[in-house]
Amino acid sequence: MKKTTRYLTLLLVLALMLPTAAMATEYKPMSSAYLSSYNAYIQPGGNGKVSVCYSVNSATTMTDVGATTILLQESADGKVWTAVASYSSSVYPHMLAHNTPMCNTDVSYSGVSGRYYKASVTVYAGNSTGSDSRVIWTTIEKA
Repeated sequence: MKKTTRYLTLLLVLALMLPTAAMATEYKPMSSAYLSSYNAYIQPGGNGKVSVCYSVNSATTMTDVGATTILLQESADGKVWTAVASYSSSVYPHMLAHNTPMCNTDVSYSGVSGRYYKASVTVYAGNSTGSDSRVIWTTIEKA
């Protein structure tokens, strides 16, 4: 009887620990062989101007590293959002750096003072062996 009680107690403790361990790692951003770290944010510049700034790093030199697309949204109240601009590295080549392990740059938008802005940024890194990309969101900032 003592053995059974100990065994059941051990199983119960392990069962309670499993969901906690899974939740602790579930939302952690995962790096890859191509993307080691990345970040994006909105920086207000006065008179309604905002910049979408981003930083993308790889562990090694990549043929292309940076952002492939940026979609900027605007809101008067911070609740209802409208797409106001999109940027693509095929039109704005400075969004990608070449033959380097990192890219730190931005794109600017002339918005409206007092409005809120956020953006989705598709970060990218690739070379002859493959590539990886992730979509990340900036925080919301008021111009």
